[in-house]
Amino acid sequence: MRQPEFWYRKRGLCAWLLTPLGAIYAASVRRRLRVGRRARATIPVICIGNLNVGGSGKTPTALAIAEKLTHQGFHPHFVSRGYGGQIRTGPLQVNIKKHNAGSVGDEPLLLAAFAPTWVGSNRLESVQRAAGMGADLVILDDGFQDPSLRHDLTIVVVDASRGFGNGKVLPAGPLREPVQQGLGRADVLMVIGNTAQYTEFRQRWGPVLSLATMRGNLQPVETGVDWPKMRVVAFAGIAHPQKFFTTLKMLGATVIQEFSLADHAPISERLLQRMRNCANAASATLVTTEKDSVRLPATWRREVLSLPVRLQVQDTEIIDRFLAQSVPS
Repeated sequence: MRQPEFWYRKRGLCAWLLTPLGAIYAASVRRRLRVGRRARATIPVICIGNLNVGGSGKTPTALAIAEKLTHQGFHPHFVSRGYGGQIRTGPLQVNIKKHNAGSVGDEPLLLAAFAPTWVGSNRLESVQRAAGMGADLVILDDGFQDPSLRHDLTIVVVDASRGFGNGKVLPAGPLREPVQQGLGRADVLMVIGNTAQYTEFRQRWGPVLSLATMRGNLQPVETGVDWPKMRVVAFAGIAHPQKFFTTLKMLGATVIQEFSLADHAPISERLLQRMRNCANAASATLVTTEKDSVRLPATWRREVLSLPVRLQVQDTEIIDRFLAQSVPS
């Protein structure tokens, strides 16, 4: 979904006109979150969520935390519903050799390359299945606004460069619920961005931030590619494609053309051929994000270079304190 620019302006007529609809949406979220009691799983659950629609860095955060837990001797599993909740039954363990992004979602397919990953319509059932298969802790990729399951640690992720936009709820702004309401249910705020972006974020949103904060910065993975010598045609179907294009330029690549695709949408053969023709004409290489690469048809994966990124996290003692309090030694 291409996000409207007025979502990220402090003032604007469109946002003002849509504010009453945002109030209705926010009220519906409040009602949903109050329904029933949250079920408790038999193993600890870490929820990685956000307040904004679209990408904010949840999946890189989930991967970074899973890596830390694994290094400490834990056996984390991931649980997701997939984009749009493709899996109406389940739980289903993702098999990267058998499944594709169309059947289980691109993010679960990416997560499954790092740790066992489950998708299903009922998160509690997925968590319990993971526990039965050896998980001693589960990381939920999203699910912050799902009232059915109790979370032992909740981390809300925000992109420092975009913050919480204009602070308004859909459709007046980018938020699923008001900032103070959402952060009031969270344990930790993960802010992703460089030092300058983090400083600006604190200046804008500091007055409403009262919970523990972790900082992270996305860094490209060293893959041996000599980017300054590369001419590329780049495409990205993530929430903010321009961030990917900017990263390529910062690495020194010459970006001949940029293609911004819809987030999570299938990548058609026709579009791929069009982008390949563009690359061939410019003696360039097709390059995309790691997340988009899992959505490519198998026959195209050798033709497209991917640029993986990983989240470098500061303040990880917050996770250590949680483990000491919540996970039996």
